[in-house]
Amino acid sequence: MAISLLYRSEEALQTVGKVGKDTLAQLAVEKITRRLGLSQSDARYFQQILSAPLINQEDIAYRSRAMSEFAGHPDLLERLAEQFDRLSGLKSDFEDLKKEKRQLQRATIGEAIPDAAKNHLRMSAMLLKRCLVLLKAIRETVESYDPSSEALTRLQSELRSVTAEGAFEELCALCSELEQFSETSGTALDLRLGELGGIVSAQLTDRHRVPFRTPGEKKKKRWFTKNEEEAPVEAAPISLSYSALSPKLRAEAMTSLARQLDRMSQQLFARFLPIDRELSFYRSGVKYLQYLQEKGISVCYAEIVEGNCLAFEALCDPLLLLYNDDPTSVVASSLPAHSASGIAVFGSNGSGKTVWLRSVGLCCLFAQSGLPIPAKSVRISPYRQILSHFSTAEKEFEAGNEAGRFEQEVREVATIVDEIEGHSLVLLNETFQTTAYAQGAEGLSPILRYLAGRGCRWILTSHLTKLQEQLTSEETLICKTDSKFAVQVINS
Repeated sequence: MAISLLYRSEEALQTVGKVGKDTLAQLAVEKITRRLGLSQSDARYFQQILSAPLINQEDIAYRSRAMSEFAGHPDLLERLAEQFDRLSGLKSDFEDLKKEKRQLQRATIGEAIPDAAKNHLRMSAMLLKRCLVLLKAIRETVESYDPSSEALTRLQSELRSVTAEGAFEELCALCSELEQFSETSGTALDLRLGELGGIVSAQLTDRHRVPFRTPGEKKKKRWFTKNEEEAPVEAAPISLSYSALSPKLRAEAMTSLARQLDRMSQQLFARFLPIDRELSFYRSGVKYLQYLQEKGISVCYAEIVEGNCLAFEALCDPLLLLYNDDPTSVVASSLPAHSASGIAVFGSNGSGKTVWLRSVGLCCLFAQSGLPIPAKSVRISPYRQILSHFSTAEKEFEAGNEAGRFEQEVREVATIVDEIEGHSLVLLNETFQTTAYAQGAEGLSPILRYLAGRGCRWILTSHLTKLQEQLTSEETLICKTDSKFAVQVINS
């Protein structure tokens, strides 16, 4: 697995939760990203991460601590984003180089082949060196902030292993030599033949550093010192100047070395480059946090607990906070810890039920994505699924299509029932309001009991007062909106 700042392990990446296909839109996430001024690419990635919420306490803490550290050091986030963007640019150069190599390999013939291979080798060496130097610079950036979160300390450790003294300097020095490589600079092809004339090995070597003597040549007498000199290698010089074998062997030696350098570059890109995209999520999260802080809004990170807990104090709707010039006018709500499997909120149209439900949905979604929440405190047990049904019946009433709308709602709710898993959260906003009040209540009550029987928690906003008579106080937390658009529990 590549180094990740978002996921603590491969298992965390493979066991994320699920969000309904319309849930992000119904919770107005796109409006939030638009208010933050995110680019289309950043907005899509932000929503992609939100659509796969984490379900493990340690995994959520891993991301929350990284988010908190980046929020405390936004300059670190910007520097890393800039450096990893440069790494992404090197990857683009690498891909262009591969295409160029394939084109030249098809086009070059004869004596031009070694020249093409030499250029490829030099470019491969230059690109690998640039990649190594950049990774060392990233390491120095991370170390300069003395990171404390597990995500950043892991990155620091991995960067140290790649840029450790010794092999790192040797590899950079080799790349520097190959950048300046020229076949006329004393480098020759060392071709070794076996007893039967077969090629045993072929490699590039510096002919000035390897002593040769022709067969039959007498060894020169030397006064041996404490360190004996290396005995000359017996070799027969041959001329391949006009042979087709010469350019082929020389090109193969250089191509083979270039291929090894390219593999190293590929491994480094695969290991570190995914972080470039992940930093986009943290940039979006920090921008969202800064937007709230500039308005003087306090935030918190959720306390993740086991069991089936959903409780908060002074929770506000993020969308209203971002769009309202006077955040003090946004109504805050609290929900005590409780054991009920369902929460039903009753109130007239325009009394704040939908806003409250959206704030709770965003609270759960942000909490499981490691993001801060505009609240005094939040305690939540992660849900495997967050599904929703928000009625848009008003448009159908205007069009006079009440019956068709009700049938569509039935199909939409049936889809939720079919795909629901244990310990999931279902958000229902004015569901079945298009039919008669009594029939809507009769249709909803067995669905709610079924969801509770599956071990799920449901939250319903409705003005179907008949439904309240069919819900037991032991299993359902009954709430009502007041004149100030706040939600009050009436059967705690």
